[in-house]
Amino acid sequence: MQAVTIQNVSVCNVTDSTAMILWTTAAAAGGQVDFGVTPALGTSFAQPIDTLNVLHAVVLHGLQVRQLYYFRV
Repeated sequence: MQAVTIQNVSVCNVTDSTAMILWTTAAAAGGQVDFGVTPALGTSFAQPIDTLNVLHAVVLHGLQVRQLYYFRV
């Protein structure tokens, strides 16, 4: 399987307990966001395996106010 280039990563629609992570890929691909309160991350959210897109959006739920979060797409 060939690696997919990830571009245009952004965070938007931030509330007290949620945040949306957006990114694009040059070719249709699945998407996954790993996140956590340390650089080790710890939590993952993957789009369904049968969902291949070039525009990806994942909403993270259950976030805490004033907590720093790390993430990786």
